[in-house]
Amino acid sequence: GSRINGWQRMRTMLKNAHPPASGGPREHPGLFVTDACPHFLRTIPSLSRDDKNPDDVDTEAEDHVGDEVRYEVYTNVGRFAKKKVVGR
Repeated sequence: GSRINGWQRMRTMLKNAHPPASGGPREHPGLFVTDACPHFLRTIPSLSRDDKNPDDVDTEAEDHVGDEVRYEVYTNVGRFAKKKVVGR
C-alpha cells in the first residue's frame, strides 16, 4: 500500500504544480522540479508502470530517485509550508 499511495501522491503533486485552468491560485501542494534536479528529470519521465500492477512502477527500472522523492512526499504529508509567491 504505501508504495502505491506514495506514487499516487507524487503524481497528484506533480499535477498540482501546474497552474489551474481557472487562472486562480493553486489550492493544493505541488511538487515543483527545476533543472537543478537532473537525475529526477532524466529518470522519472521514463519510468514505466508495472505490468501486473499499473498503480506501481516497474521495480526493474532505474527507480532510485523516484523512490527517494516518493518516500519524502509520502512521509511528509501535511508538513509542507504554505507560502504566498509574489512576482512573475
